[in-house]
Amino acid sequence: MKNKKGFTLIELLAVIVILAIIALIAIPIILNMINDARKNSAKSSALGYIDAIEYNNGFAQLGTTDINGTYEEIKTGDVTTANQKLGSHLKGKAPTSGTVTIDTKGKVTAADFCINGYNVTYDGKDAKVNGKCNGSNNNNNNNNNNNESVDMSKIKCISASDVDYNTELGALGIISDELVPGTALDCKVKTNGEYTERFYYVTDLESDPDYAVLIYNNNTKVSNGVASINNESGPKYANYINYEGPTSAINNLPTTSDWDNILLRYDKRQILNDKNGTTIDGHTLPTQFSYEGKAARLLTYKEVLNVCGENNFTPTSIHYSNAGYLKNCNFLLANTCTTGGAHGYWLETPVERNSTDSVIVYGCNTSESYNYQLNFYDVAGNYDGVRPAIEVKKSEIYLKGMNDEHKISNSSALRLNPGKYKLEVWGASGADDNATEIYKSSGGYGGYSVGYINLSTKTNIYVVVGGQGIGSTGGKNGGANGSSSGGGGGATHIATASGLLQELNNNKSSILIVAGGGGGANADADGNGYDTNGGHGGGYIGGHVTQIEGSCSNTCTKYDYPSGGTQENGGFGVTSWKTGATSSTQYVGTFGKGATGSGSYGGGGGGYYGGASGNYNAGGGGSGYLSSSLTDAAMYCYDCEESSATATKTIKNNQASENPEPMKSKIGNGYAKITYISE
Repeated sequence: MKNKKGFTLIELLAVIVILAIIALIAIPIILNMINDARKNSAKSSALGYIDAIEYNNGFAQLGTTDINGTYEEIKTGDVTTANQKLGSHLKGKAPTSGTVTIDTKGKVTAADFCINGYNVTYDGKDAKVNGKCNGSNNNNNNNNNNNESVDMSKIKCISASDVDYNTELGALGIISDELVPGTALDCKVKTNGEYTERFYYVTDLESDPDYAVLIYNNNTKVSNGVASINNESGPKYANYINYEGPTSAINNLPTTSDWDNILLRYDKRQILNDKNGTTIDGHTLPTQFSYEGKAARLLTYKEVLNVCGENNFTPTSIHYSNAGYLKNCNFLLANTCTTGGAHGYWLETPVERNSTDSVIVYGCNTSESYNYQLNFYDVAGNYDGVRPAIEVKKSEIYLKGMNDEHKISNSSALRLNPGKYKLEVWGASGADDNATEIYKSSGGYGGYSVGYINLSTKTNIYVVVGGQGIGSTGGKNGGANGSSSGGGGGATHIATASGLLQELNNNKSSILIVAGGGGGANADADGNGYDTNGGHGGGYIGGHVTQIEGSCSNTCTKYDYPSGGTQENGGFGVTSWKTGATSSTQYVGTFGKGATGSGSYGGGGGGYYGGASGNYNAGGGGSGYLSSSLTDAAMYCYDCEESSATATKTIKNNQASENPEPMKSKIGNGYAKITYISE
């Protein structure tokens, strides 16, 4: 028998090289096949979902009143509910977000939603897969932001869907799919509770960066074991000294029974002074200060500096001289500056220079206006409350993808991912004036503006929604007050800088889109003059005041003023109701704000430039605005002046609705919507 020869070393190396080449060729092919299979699955699921809707004769059969419905109207929080509502006809997976348009016969004519991790659109004939959606690649807090892979039973905090707005502070916090200072979160502090308590991300826990430090949105007081929002003032340090730690303050923190779903990572801590040292005026600070039994602690001076930036503070420079330091950290000032209550809250940090002072976050000064500062006080002081800081594991925080559709009825700050977005804004309407049963007039409608923007980087977007004029009070974001007549409606705008529209006068380049508010009405109770309706929100030019025929029982002059705001200034005011004499300087709106008048008058509507007012007249409408960075942009307004120019494209709609509907003017409060389109 012949001897069998083995492979030589060279032959073995040759085989390995050949296998490696085959692997290099095969693996991408296999991965592409897997990816294609997932896309095909998403497309099949989308078509199955559309079939299910049509099988159920559209959204009308699912308990909605709108023919043009949205997916959210049947999805009340989870896919299971959607499956149940659509019945057994649904094959495959249901979407996690998106919109579906249905005609009067229940047939789906268009769709754009996220399903199985992919964006799928439908044109009434076929579905098209457009890549991944819903932040599928965002895992910055160890979460996969996909409803199908997150065990919500382990989630303690979720992204806020809206943020509060303060006239002085702007949008409190931001909505984001990553933890950045100010990310607004709604947390479930009770095991059997809901996500109802508002917190803001501050920084990572220094001793364990897998944990996030969050600050509550208000001060608390614990009474009979229950933590309630409270601005009670008074000393928070025992014996009026700071070197034993905040031994009195912890009595106003929620316990692990009050907030039984929250637990501190470490309930014993080293107390450090404002210079990061361990002594105070010859006294050694506690190395194991106990928060035992507490669900929260106090925020530290160093954690505030981590958020707002190191400025090499010394105790003498904190006191009053750093007004404005916290302006970029406005979420730290939520619910401070309350007349008769606490102006801020104590930090855990004592001041090194003496044994009586500790550091506070201080929202107000003695005149009750915001000064955005850190400060220090004698611990015997009686001005400041206690605000809980909690520590939550990042894996227990669920951050929603920022590629969803955002419907905004209040005001918000959003941190958007790169991509193409559709921006829509509706201004608010002005208030009616029903002087008597006979003499009545109507406030102007808010305008509508729309455009598309491409964002190349993550971008903070700030939305301020206009408020409806109520009685003689003007609405938020520029609606002017009336006098014995209707208040003007506020504008709605989207910008890359925070603040009311009028506050962006020196930063106009940050403004992306504006929808003007309607002017407030004026009715002449004695019938001597015309009753006047408020001008409608614009448009590149806000609507002018209109006089109601037949309302005047005297000899009256008819004129179409006061007028609306333009792209450069407010409209013309009226200085005499008898003659209609106009003025470009009196009763004229300014940037972002409507005008007031004289006598009895309606307030001008807010807008890029606010509407004018006059003498015994209604207010004009505010103008809209379109940034040059937008594409396919246009403004729609009721009975307004049209423009075909790209920069000021304005279309007359003569339609208005209480609901925010595309291309229709708005009755009531303003509204905004930001919709992710594509990468």
